[in-house]
Amino acid sequence: MADTPAELLTALQDQINGLGGQFFEFIGVLQRDAPAVPVSEGEGVLSGSGVTPAGYDVPAETDRMAKQLMGAIQATQRLISQLPDDLVQDEDAHYAHIRQLQQQDAEASQQLTAAVAAAEQQLALLQRLYAQLAQAELQRRLAAPAKAEPAAAGAGAGQGGGA
Repeated sequence: MADTPAELLTALQDQINGLGGQFFEFIGVLQRDAPAVPVSEGEGVLSGSGVTPAGYDVPAETDRMAKQLMGAIQATQRLISQLPDDLVQDEDAHYAHIRQLQQQDAEASQQLTAAVAAAEQQLALLQRLYAQLAQAELQRRLAAPAKAEPAAAGAGAGQGGGA
């Protein structure tokens, strides 16, 4: 199957949670709806309201509940059988694996720190270059109207004098 061990463990946890929920629900239903049953010689112990609902078939309901629980247990067993054999490690191997992961994390952290520093340097360089380009463009625009002013003034004087 293509499921990863983590996905299988999650499915197994969900299955076990569902199994527990079913079990407690069935116990509650039986406590509420089943008739009184003698614990020893003498009086019976009342359950729930003490009245079995009309048409409630205790043997049929318990059989149905048992079949549902058995189906859930079998599904749980199938999930357990799909888990890889090497999933459970001894404690020393587990700690060694943790140390290896911590070392890999430290190395990745150093690489990311170096990459961030390089990116910040590149960003600073690009910001300086952009500032230089903006300054040059501003100077060009300020210088351009001064050169164009005499021509614009002469054209404006001819229009203004004719009106």
